[in-house]
Parts: sequence; structure tokens; C-alpha cells
Amino acid sequence: MRNCICNIRHHVTAADLNRKTTEASKNLKMLEEEIGFYRNLHSQLRMAQAQLKNKVNMLKQENRRIWGRCATLQQNLEELKMIYKNQLEDTSDPQTQQQQDPERTEELLQDSHKQKKLGIQEKNLAEKQQYYFEVRRKSHLYSCFLTELNQLKKKLEMLSQ
Repeated sequence: MRNCICNIRHHVTAADLNRKTTEASKNLKMLEEEIGFYRNLHSQLRMAQAQLKNKVNMLKQENRRIWGRCATLQQNLEELKMIYKNQLEDTSDPQTQQQQDPERTEELLQDSHKQKKLGIQEKNLAEKQQYYFEVRRKSHLYSCFLTELNQLKKKLEMLSQ
């Protein structure tokens, strides 16, 4: 009888151990799949991060170039102001105006052309500045993205443990 009870306990214990081993095996498989998923996600995030870094560097270069053009435009504006001031002084004297009329007409045409060109450059600069501000907004989204990436890394570490 005692031998029979030991055999029953042995079979119950073996069955319980077998069930727990099966459960542990299933849990291990699920965890391995989840780890694989997070590793894949992590590699995708790193690629996206590298692309964003490259884009940020390009945008910084573009920003430097735009500020350089802005300085050039500012200088051209100052030159135009001086030309305009000189024109006002020249046209205030009627005798000088009659003598220089053909020359002034040509100069005024050139100045008008310069002003149009500056207007186009200012428009282009405004568009590029708008693009720059859009990139800054995306940069903010990128930092949010990095925060989420760090949270996923922590979860991955917890799952690995």
C-alpha cells in the first residue's frame, strides 16, 4: 500500500512537473518572439534615427546658407536705400535732372531690376525659412520619438531579464 501511494505521488509529481515544463516552454517561446519583435523594432528605430540625424545635418547646412543669403540681401537693401536717397537728391535739382535724364532713366531701370530680383530673393528666403521652421517642428517630433525608443529599450531589458 505504501509503495502504491509512493507511485501515485510520483506520477502526480511527474505530471505536474511535465505540465509546468510545457508552460515554461510556451512562455519562453512567447518571450523569444517578443524579444525578436522588439529587436526588429529597435533596428528600425536606429535606422530612422540615423536618417533623421542626416536630415538635421543637411538642414543645419541649409540654415547657414540661408542666413548667409539673408546677410547678402540685407546688404543689397542698404545699397538700394543709398541709391534711392541719391535719386531723391538728384531729382530735387531740376537743371541736373534735365542734363542726366537719359543716364538716370537707365540707372532707374537697373535699380528697378535690382529691386525685382531682391523681391524674388526675399520670397525664396521666406519659403526656406518656413521650411526651416517645419524641420524644427519635425525635430521636436524626433525627440519625442527618441523618448519612446528609450521606453521600448527599457521594456526590452525588462523582458530579457
